Amino acid sequence: KYRFRSGCNILQGSISRRCRESRTRNQRCPCCSLGVHETVEHALFECPQHKELREVFLSLCAQKYPPFILLDQKERLLLLMADDTPVVLSWLLYRYLMRISASRESRLGDLAAQGEGS
Repeated sequence: KYRFRSGCNILQGSISRRCRESRTRNQRCPCCSLGVHETVEHALFECPQHKELREVFLSLCAQKYPPFILLDQKERLLLLMADDTPVVLSWLLYRYLMRISASRESRLGDLAAQGEGS
């Protein structure tokens, strides 16, 4: 969670080491074809690549913490990234972030393999 909050994470739109080292700083999401910046909000709530993971995550959040249903996307992001996120949501978020990271790495591996096969 700290890495996502601080911008030191695997996402292209972050201030990650990979981005700092890259001269081109391509910040577009490599997982989807929407052509948008890969921000934390995009990765958590918008990227079609993570749709199934997101549906499970949002369902669990609503089930374990009913006020979550009433929040819009920005409010959910603020709640999830806050210092005082409810513990039940924190555990769900950590698992979700790990699954998104694994999904993203798998997708990038698939894209790299396709590029090598061309």
